[in-house]
Amino acid sequence: MAHFECLDGYRLKGSEVIHCDIWTKEWDGPTYPICLAKTDDEDGNVGSALMRKFPKILSSIDKQRVQRDKEAPVIS
Repeated sequence: MAHFECLDGYRLKGSEVIHCDIWTKEWDGPTYPICLAKTDDEDGNVGSALMRKFPKILSSIDKQRVQRDKEAPVIS
């Protein structure tokens, strides 16, 4: 199963949180608590629901860390 960073407090259906961390990413908002979660939706697209909900936040996350141990396509 792939790994994906998701906002703390938001869980995709069937996700399993394996680690929690706090990241300070300066975009145009405050610090966000981030959870590293194992998530897969029915189409096999990891984190697509979160990307639709929080594209600005997720696009500001360090992409190398998001891609680490990730089996899904690159999030653009």
